[in-house]
Amino acid sequence: MARQGLAEVAEYLTGQRREFSVPVDATGLSPFTRQVLEACARVPYGETVSYAEIAQQVGKPGGARAVGQALGRNPVPFIVPCHRVVARGGRLGGFRGGEELKRRLLTLERELVGNLPKARARDEEASGIGG
Repeated sequence: MARQGLAEVAEYLTGQRREFSVPVDATGLSPFTRQVLEACARVPYGETVSYAEIAQQVGKPGGARAVGQALGRNPVPFIVPCHRVVARGGRLGGFRGGEELKRRLLTLERELVGNLPKARARDEEASGIGG
């Protein structure tokens, strides 16, 4: 299973994969964290959503900070793409691998899918994501 996960991450990093098929072990995670990770997993490749949007999706309006904390518990940050969740106004927000890696992952995805919807591209310009 670990070998499959590593192979899929390598494919992702070279632009050969946009979704992961390796199962995620959510043992030990709270129901809220599971909900947040499930919502995060639905964010399309090359797009971003805000922490507030995820909070709204999981029925916790005003829970953006709690969403950030839940994403910090993500056991597989590439496979459950928490780098696609950004702060309000397009700022990057946190990421276990650091801000520079988050920026690079978002740039990689954006370059591979071409132009993003205008609102998303505007948010990314404000955050410094991109080329």
